[in-house]
Amino acid sequence: MSKRVASEEETGSAKQAKAAEKAPRRRNVGSSFRVSPERDSEVEPHSSSGRRSSIRNQPSGERRRSSIRSAPTDDATIFARSASFKKDGEAGGQRKRRIIVIHGDPSKPNPILPGGKWDDDDFEAVATLRQALDKLADDYTFDFKCNHDTLIQEMQAEARNGTCDLVLQFCDEGFMNHPKMELHLTAFLEMIGIPYTGTGPVTIGMTYDKQVILDIAKSIGIPVPRSVLVDKDELIVPTIKSEQLVYPVFIKPNSTDGSYGITTKSICRSDEDVQACVRMVREQFHISGGLLIQEYLEGADMNTGIIGNPPGPCHYLPVTEEDYSEVPAHLPRILGFESKWDENSPYWKIGTKVTERDKATTDFMNECSAKLFQRIGVRDYARFDWKLDANGQPRMLESNPNCGWSYDAHLQRMCALDNLTYSQMLRMIIEAAFQRLDAHAKSAQEETFVDLSDVSQFRSSEKQVAPTMRGDLLL
Repeated sequence: MSKRVASEEETGSAKQAKAAEKAPRRRNVGSSFRVSPERDSEVEPHSSSGRRSSIRNQPSGERRRSSIRSAPTDDATIFARSASFKKDGEAGGQRKRRIIVIHGDPSKPNPILPGGKWDDDDFEAVATLRQALDKLADDYTFDFKCNHDTLIQEMQAEARNGTCDLVLQFCDEGFMNHPKMELHLTAFLEMIGIPYTGTGPVTIGMTYDKQVILDIAKSIGIPVPRSVLVDKDELIVPTIKSEQLVYPVFIKPNSTDGSYGITTKSICRSDEDVQACVRMVREQFHISGGLLIQEYLEGADMNTGIIGNPPGPCHYLPVTEEDYSEVPAHLPRILGFESKWDENSPYWKIGTKVTERDKATTDFMNECSAKLFQRIGVRDYARFDWKLDANGQPRMLESNPNCGWSYDAHLQRMCALDNLTYSQMLRMIIEAAFQRLDAHAKSAQEETFVDLSDVSQFRSSEKQVAPTMRGDLLL
């Protein structure tokens, strides 16, 4: 999932209220489709028109095999395309690498889930993950650790034993299922010297703030919508006027995930609409904190995805576009809360397809995504959200490092449209991490370090002179 998540106080009460009603089937946060429980999400062959099919949601309650089918794609083909993530010199007969999988604790409350706790969908997601990883058993062994009461002690023991080669860091719920403590877990792993997949604590913390990421993107030449962050509700309308933003504007919380706090009311065409939107965010979703006011973009919702670590070997997933063809024409085109949490909503029918936009546009979007990926320190895999303006020009909306990992998440949907199964996606993420770590180790060996004896002699000589004469020595 994207790492801009709501705090417990921002999300808990609203989710508990929703749970009091008949809870609908949930999609994973950050995802917007469901696939068959037969585990490996697959893609059907190209249609006769030559374009890939759109992936859509399964109807409510159905447990039938998905209409998505697999084009035969073996791992050799994948890594030939993606510049080979395999470690150089890796040969058969070597010790299997041991990977520890860390995810949320199913025994503890979880404020970002409907009902405030794990449900059948969450257990299904982990079961599917286990089955997908079983397909990688020729190269890796996997151990799962999900008891957060003992996790710290267990990982400290792993560090002492030195038998863990990598952590598959899928604890996007955060340590103890606290939504803003994913960065704490990654920081802990770094402190005890255990490598892990995905983005580190500094970048995770940075991406809690949508406006910060937009400012960074703009500073390196990536087009973004005009945006302003407002901390006081009474200043929103005056700020729209002072910043000369033109209605309609789009209002969303600055630090939430899963489209939490976003509905059709987020599109505001008047001062009265702004007041209604603010009430919705505060009273219906119980979200505190700043609101991001943006120009409303009328065009298509699009996504780019990267597995790997640019500028090194990486795989660009197909640029996708959200398909609203089964959503009633009179409804606004918006990926809001309903599209991810309410199966009775018409927005639940939103699908995903490979975009038919021109190559120059998609190449530009991928180039910008890679640029931001490197600039903010994303690692191994990420998804980037885009939207076209009225002239068809792309604007970046958000970055999603450590995006949703489950079999029904948006990243896997993009992989399915690229003829990649769930197991193959997981392998690519793991191998991207190993390649990054191998490259870092090689680079560290080649660095030239200052001889500490020289430093000691310099400090001694510096102390021999008066403070006013130390300038030249310090230079």
